[in-house]
Amino acid sequence: MRSSRVLRILFWGWVAFVVAASLLPAGTSLPRVPINDKLGHFASYAVLALLGTPLVRSPGGRALLWLSIVGLGGALEALQTLVPGRTAEGGDLAADALGAVAGVTVCIAILTAYSRSPMRRRAAANRASSRSGSK
Repeated sequence: MRSSRVLRILFWGWVAFVVAASLLPAGTSLPRVPINDKLGHFASYAVLALLGTPLVRSPGGRALLWLSIVGLGGALEALQTLVPGRTAEGGDLAADALGAVAGVTVCIAILTAYSRSPMRRRAAANRASSRSGSK
C-alpha cells in the first residue's frame, strides 16, 4: 500500500531528525523554536509515536513500539553525556515517554474512530464489490 510506504519514510525521517537534533553539540545553529525544552521533547516523541503506530497492527507490537521509542530517548540521553555542551536529564526522558504515550493513544483513538466510521465501511464495500465484479 502506497500510504504505508509514505508513512514509513516519514517515520524514519523523523527518527533521523530526532537523533541528529539530540546529538548536535551545544551552540550548533539550529532554528530556534520558542517552546519549553520539555514540551519540545514531548512533541518530538509524540510525533514519533503518531507516525509509527499505524505501521504496527497488534497491541503487543504497539507496546513494543512504545518501549522502542522510550528506549531511543534513553539511549540518546545517555549519548548526550559524550557530546560537548550537552547533558542527560531525567526530565527529558520523562517528557519523551509521556509524549510517546500520548502519540500512541491519540493515534489508536483516531484509527478506532476511522475503522468504525460509515465512510470507511462504504469504501470497503465498494472495494469488495469492484473486486468481485472484475472476476
